[in-house]
Amino acid sequence: MTLRSPTFSRVALLIPCQMMAIGIEHQLKAQNNVWQCWRMRSLTEARLRLVTSNIEMLVMGFSWQQADWQQQLQFIRALRQTRPGMKIAVIVDVYIPYFLRRLSELDVNAILSQHDSLAEMAEAFAQIGLGTSYCSARIKNVLSDNLSKVSDEVTLRLMELRVLQHLLDGDSVKRTAKLLLRSEKTVMALKGKAMHKLGITHCVELVAMKDMLEYLYLEMVLHGHTDHSVDSLSGRMCGHDREIKTLPTWLPPPVKVIHSRVVTAGHYPARKE
Repeated sequence: MTLRSPTFSRVALLIPCQMMAIGIEHQLKAQNNVWQCWRMRSLTEARLRLVTSNIEMLVMGFSWQQADWQQQLQFIRALRQTRPGMKIAVIVDVYIPYFLRRLSELDVNAILSQHDSLAEMAEAFAQIGLGTSYCSARIKNVLSDNLSKVSDEVTLRLMELRVLQHLLDGDSVKRTAKLLLRSEKTVMALKGKAMHKLGITHCVELVAMKDMLEYLYLEMVLHGHTDHSVDSLSGRMCGHDREIKTLPTWLPPPVKVIHSRVVTAGHYPARKE
């Protein structure tokens, strides 16, 4: 059953897929008395439009083709502070649980799937007009399945974010282990734990979240949320009331240079030149 909702006379669309934007525009005009509907292509244009026009509802889209998820989330957060009365509906084709949970925390009025039919979207817009929130059944299923596996209170640790940052920057597991003074097995374990907490199973999803993870990493560093403290004078790493030597066991034996000849100080004989 489709509900008749109060009219939205001014609506702004920030959707990357133009065909979907046209379909939603026709749906809104048929369902509501919309006499002004703007289709915007960028966040910059959206900021200017929302300043100069009295927009009553904003419909945003998140897609895999976009690389500015974090900027869009910050844009919604800013709108909630400056325009609390504006209705915000979000249409996504991204089903990463961590991303959907962060999106739901922004108190948007509706979260829809790009695979929902126009009738389902019309129902969502009607619910928004009546002052109630709406969440697509597909989105609810993703969140409920993830919460059954991972607690909502689980958060990423700083070392897990550092591992992901190095891997996303193109460093190999071996180089990441060397830079972070960890073993390769530890790096792989930290990567697996982080991906499990994020609710992702493929590296493609991890790459898509690169900007969000970088923002989260910087936020944790600036607020001083560290897993350990490093004492540069003693050359040891202190954490959890114990000292861990910074010299890892997987590095080659220490070397010393004598008259341009490299001689190992371990159990192996010196190399012949």
